Amino acid sequence: MFHRRRTLTLLVLVALAAVFSRAGAGATPQDQFAEAERLFAEKSYRPAIEAFGAIFHDPSWPEITRAKALLRMAEANERIQQWDEAIRLLTDHESSVKIPIWHGRLLALRGSVALTMPTYYYEKDGVRTRGRWVQGGDYHHDEEANVVAALRDLEAAVVQLRPIVAGMGVVESDADRTTAEISSRAALQYAQALEAFRNSHGGFKNGIEPSDELVAAHEKFGVGRQLGTDPQAGYRIAEELAVATGLRANAALSRYLQAMYCGRLLEVVSGGVTVLPPDGDGPPMPKRGQVDPTDPDRTIWVALPESMNPFAIMKSLWRDYPGTDVEDDGYLAYANLAARYERYVEAERVASELLDRFPRSFWRSDAEALLQEIRFPMLQIEDPRPALPGEKVALSVSTRNVSKLRFQVWKFDLGGVLESRSYLRDDDANFAALAEIVKKSSQVGDRIGRPDQSFVRETPDRGEHRFREMEVPLDLRGQRLPHRG
Repeated sequence: MFHRRRTLTLLVLVALAAVFSRAGAGATPQDQFAEAERLFAEKSYRPAIEAFGAIFHDPSWPEITRAKALLRMAEANERIQQWDEAIRLLTDHESSVKIPIWHGRLLALRGSVALTMPTYYYEKDGVRTRGRWVQGGDYHHDEEANVVAALRDLEAAVVQLRPIVAGMGVVESDADRTTAEISSRAALQYAQALEAFRNSHGGFKNGIEPSDELVAAHEKFGVGRQLGTDPQAGYRIAEELAVATGLRANAALSRYLQAMYCGRLLEVVSGGVTVLPPDGDGPPMPKRGQVDPTDPDRTIWVALPESMNPFAIMKSLWRDYPGTDVEDDGYLAYANLAARYERYVEAERVASELLDRFPRSFWRSDAEALLQEIRFPMLQIEDPRPALPGEKVALSVSTRNVSKLRFQVWKFDLGGVLESRSYLRDDDANFAALAEIVKKSSQVGDRIGRPDQSFVRETPDRGEHRFREMEVPLDLRGQRLPHRG
């Protein structure tokens, strides 16, 4: 086993030596960098780290190339889940990256790693292992510190890259396109980090007004001093940068994520109280009630402004960015949101449009399932209270997607049921459950003959896919068992 390990070690060293010899003797600097890039593209991340490290630590290389190598080393460490090492590299050598565009990209990468890496780690013998359990290790949870670090870096990255990208115009080179995409993504992640920070620091009061706790946390950690603390603004900046550089797909994604954020915002302020809005193109924003945290018996009625209306923002996505990859995502998200707030006719229309317009959409099965749920017929009938002969009896009926109901009434021998051994010997029997007992008795069904009454009632259903309630009076002269069909 020892010899086998030594052989494997020698093979790895020989392979690395071959890499450097191939990029060294007789090779140009461009060849050496290209070889490192090849290793990265092939997902040979550890050899790539070595190759880029050799470039970065060699002061004879141009500053811009060394900056590229540093970021590639950090990216490779992130890919092999060495997140803390990636952050350490970028932090220790940040001062060596003086070119503004590359310093902005460094900040964006470090902020992205801090935001997306696992929020816990185990430490044992001075070694930190993140994202998985280590026997005998000390557990640490650092989500807040990571989000705060991400906010600072992402905000600084956007501030630094925004004027550079805005001056590019429509990008043509791959390098400019990459920088534009990085800046737009940094703005998106800044918005996501702001939302995560808000949710863990008190959220809102009085609708969408930041809570006192959240305002104090923003001040304590210095959050949003340059770009503000509104997540929606981050999504708009991301779209602005994408539009300025002609990245239409990125702009569409930013608009889509902005709509999804506003959909979550609507849910946050809901408090579980809904005033049903009309279907179609009527008032697009349902009023929502939020329970006052200081007085649970008081409801605060709020309405999101049109600029935060997720329905309107999603419609603008279809209008401004047709043909983009997220267009069908937007249709499904809109349909789900409309159904969530009981705008079923609108949800049905949009889900049907998705199926018609996007025959190969990944979301077809989801749209079909939503349509089935919206159109599924449902019937609920409360058993009436026991009544003496001659008393009026009414059934409370609730229907959805049912236009007509047929009722049948049979006479039966109540005394025979109550005197039966199965009823008298049942310790759990009670008069309130008499209907269920009768249904199970031998008198029900074909053995009791033709119904004494049979009639049809139309329901209040008008095709809006909502539950409608009705009272159905029964003329019961004697002892009868009602049946609905």
